[in-house]
Amino acid sequence: MPRVLGRFSVPILQWHYGLEANAFTLRPVIDIPTEGNAGFEFFATNGSGYLAAANFWDGVSAHMEAESRVYSVSTKGSVAKGSMTLSNFQNIRSNGAHGVDFFEFRGDRFLVVPNYYGNHVDVYCWSSQVDDFSDAGQEKGGRFRFVGEIAAKGAGQTDFFERDGRGYIVVGENFAEFVSIYEVFKLASSSEIGEPKFQFQIMQQLPTPGAGSIAIADIEQDLFIVACSYFDENSNRHISRESTGVLRNGGAPWATQSLVWRSIPNSGTLSFNLHQRIDTRGCHDAEYRSFEVVGSGPRRFLFLSEDRSNFGVDVHSELFEFDEVSSFFRKVGSVRTDGAHAAELFRIGQDFYVAVANFGDRLAERFEATSKIFRIEDKKDKTNRTLDEDSVNLVEVAAVTSNGATDWEYFEWAGASFIVLSNEGDIQRRQKQVSRLFYIDASPSSDQKKSHKQDLRDEL
Repeated sequence: MPRVLGRFSVPILQWHYGLEANAFTLRPVIDIPTEGNAGFEFFATNGSGYLAAANFWDGVSAHMEAESRVYSVSTKGSVAKGSMTLSNFQNIRSNGAHGVDFFEFRGDRFLVVPNYYGNHVDVYCWSSQVDDFSDAGQEKGGRFRFVGEIAAKGAGQTDFFERDGRGYIVVGENFAEFVSIYEVFKLASSSEIGEPKFQFQIMQQLPTPGAGSIAIADIEQDLFIVACSYFDENSNRHISRESTGVLRNGGAPWATQSLVWRSIPNSGTLSFNLHQRIDTRGCHDAEYRSFEVVGSGPRRFLFLSEDRSNFGVDVHSELFEFDEVSSFFRKVGSVRTDGAHAAELFRIGQDFYVAVANFGDRLAERFEATSKIFRIEDKKDKTNRTLDEDSVNLVEVAAVTSNGATDWEYFEWAGASFIVLSNEGDIQRRQKQVSRLFYIDASPSSDQKKSHKQDLRDEL
């Protein structure tokens, strides 16, 4: 039988709820034991839901190995009462998996795992002919089959986009300091299993110091690649001291410029030029999302999670919005963070939110922190909204104790909203490596909700 994770299948921690009704409520549903979890990816295919977990290291294996996993999602009864379960569907051996990405292209379904160690990105394709699941007890009907790898040095993240009927995988390579773009080619079927093979051809490499995480923004006729710069050994810029304490890591160059690359129109072959530089501090992740708004056009947000300055992890991470006039991302707000590693932008009803995963301080080996969710609220009349540094408020609506938090993943399933927090934990000591899935209950916008927030910080 497959391993099933439910509300009571693992130890439940003590959560503290306020007695006052909240406009935004997180309800813990499942605790998920992980192995240095670097992130989740939810996807749905053939009417079924799945949650893929990228596990960075199990703490004992050579070559930073771990079992990354794909869980099948099922719900019975009221999901608000914690009836969701996760069943182990497929295990994938990885080497420092730094994320996982699902996409569909020309009828094929892919799962891509960037291995930070091992010098490769693994690409899997859904196969309906692979149905021997006796090793994990999964139901028959298909699973992901390994179809190839992409050579990469320190792969931090992958993403996918389509242009003119062609498909491209983008890889952030930290060690190589490039963002690499590969085109996906489907070859003839293999005579052994009667299924297609795939080839990945390099198209362009975008130089980015300390490259790692990326975000794709497909806007009208333009395509933008946001490339985070985590550190820059050649940086000589100065960023004002924002926190007390000594200069860490010998003055490591965390003052960076993250880069926005823009596709070149009418160039015949897809290629990108440098379009914008954004001053950042140890930028660890870029999150882009576009939301349609009836009557006023789309809202296009970009959030940059900044891990540290040269003086520590107490810095501000910044929210940007795309300016259609200049075609630049303009800073519209910021929030103080604690070693921010990633964020998730999402929408419930008419409200926009950003969830920030605060890792703590990796260099100081402090993993406990508070990860938070903020509602994005316009300060000014929406009919006269301008894009400037004082145009939005980030209002805290929930706070959760985390341990080496690396990411949030929001998804909707069975008519309900969920969000899962990735906890890497203390990976060296293999402690506090439990990630958590929450059900979200968010009421419609109202004036009184602005004074409400939920605090789920627990005592670990």
